Amino acid sequence: MASPKRFFRKAKSKEQSIGKKSEKVREKVVSRAQIQQKQTKKEKVEVHNEARQGSSSLPKLPDEKIEKLKVKFPNIYLIISERIRKFNFSLPKIPLKTKSIVLCVVGFLLAVVCVWEIIGVFHQTQLFMGVVGERSTLQKEMSLWENISQKYPTYRDAYYQAAVLAYRLGEREKEDFYLQKVLALDPNYQPAQNLEKKSE
Repeated sequence: MASPKRFFRKAKSKEQSIGKKSEKVREKVVSRAQIQQKQTKKEKVEVHNEARQGSSSLPKLPDEKIEKLKVKFPNIYLIISERIRKFNFSLPKIPLKTKSIVLCVVGFLLAVVCVWEIIGVFHQTQLFMGVVGERSTLQKEMSLWENISQKYPTYRDAYYQAAVLAYRLGEREKEDFYLQKVLALDPNYQPAQNLEKKSE
């Protein structure tokens, strides 16, 4: 039993000695880091002070070069800042309640404008769909009258109806063609003469 006790005691003493050494190393590392930080702070302060005072370590430019630089880069920013200082004004402070009321009114007006625009777009699409639908029906009727005029080439009213439908669709060439056919069959046909005057 004596031997295990010694074993544990020796191990404990080794651990303690290892721990003490690592603590010493840590303290050295921390102290070195602190010294380096202090040195860098001192260097920064020295550089800052030298820059403020215009240190002699920086190279000085001759007066001719300085004059050339002044000509190239005018000090406009000084003039602008002086003008801004002259017009120094501040907006009056608006209470929170007034701001919230104004925001509500603006939001309501924006909502009304959006709804109005949506209604306008919906109305325009309905009109467009109506025009497209009417145009398709007119084209169907025109094709019907064209077929009738082909079957019955001496049927005057078929040519006249085709001419009217071409006029409504805006197809000038077809309208003129069918009007000439109508007037060739019946030169005294009054509705065809009226349509011809309208189209001119």
